[in-house]
Amino acid sequence: MASSISSSDQFPRRERWLPTWLFVVLATAGFAIFVTWSQFSWFFDPTSFRKRIETVQEHAIDSRADARIIILGTSRAAFGLAPSVIETVLGRPALSVANWAYPGFALSAYEPLIAANKDKVAAAELVLVGIDPYFTLRSKEELTPQKEKAPELATLNWAAELDRWIRIRISRVAPISEKMAWFLHEFLGQLGLVQPYRLDWVMLASGNWDHRGSASALLGRDAQVRSEAFAKAYYHDKGVHKPEVTEWNQFLRMLTSLNRQVVLYYLPEHPALSIAEQSYANVIAEGRKAFAELARINGIKLIDITAAECGLADDLFADPVHTSRRGTERLSECFAQRLQREIPRL
Repeated sequence: MASSISSSDQFPRRERWLPTWLFVVLATAGFAIFVTWSQFSWFFDPTSFRKRIETVQEHAIDSRADARIIILGTSRAAFGLAPSVIETVLGRPALSVANWAYPGFALSAYEPLIAANKDKVAAAELVLVGIDPYFTLRSKEELTPQKEKAPELATLNWAAELDRWIRIRISRVAPISEKMAWFLHEFLGQLGLVQPYRLDWVMLASGNWDHRGSASALLGRDAQVRSEAFAKAYYHDKGVHKPEVTEWNQFLRMLTSLNRQVVLYYLPEHPALSIAEQSYANVIAEGRKAFAELARINGIKLIDITAAECGLADDLFADPVHTSRRGTERLSECFAQRLQREIPRL
């Protein structure tokens, strides 16, 4: 006699599996909400622009809150311009020069720094804005974007497109995957399994940041090879990006509305980099011409300080764009002397 098996014996009863699934769904949703809204530091990039700006605010700005000469710049200035040396040359009191520069800075960092410290900028006697020769330069693909060809409706993978659309929208609302990636990397770093990301540059008593490789010197064949690599990365197949020039103009107009004493400046490079840049002379000239025009229309000075002017030989550079410790002292002296010549009242 065939035995009959009821459906209740074949499958778990609804009242047994439904609570389990509800718990899983609610736990997953709760975790997603927690990760999305959590401000726990492990969920964020510890080297982000926000972190860099906070670091500069704490160590460079707030510690020299009454500075009358303010220096904005990239890593070249962050490592290469020592406020204490500049103060000595100019005969200024201690803490009267502040170096607001930091590695990775550019216009995107200058703007929020100024916006958060308008009172200090307005009270300053002089605001110096560092520009690197590659500023405003973009790849040719970015200068002439190609329109993507619309896919044929008949061959469009609707399921894949819908999935991609949903993922993009969810990632914008709840950036869980990115935050979890930072969390896992930090967790593994705490366990000593990977090197954790850190902004580990130290602010020196002289008011500039310590370049970890500043004790070394870039010489000979190594200088040539590294300089050629730098030049290619900066200038190969690049051109002036006009929208960025417009953004710079808007920034300078805003800055000069707060303080009319603004100066744009270029810092020296390793002599080997200057030689390597000759292969890209046209594009470099275009970028410099753009900034010369920006200086003209905004009625501000632009100064170009060279290695030859400062007596910066090869052994005073740690890499193609950063001075060594000895080079920093020499560059800071030269920078202050140039300011004295350009602005006699200093």
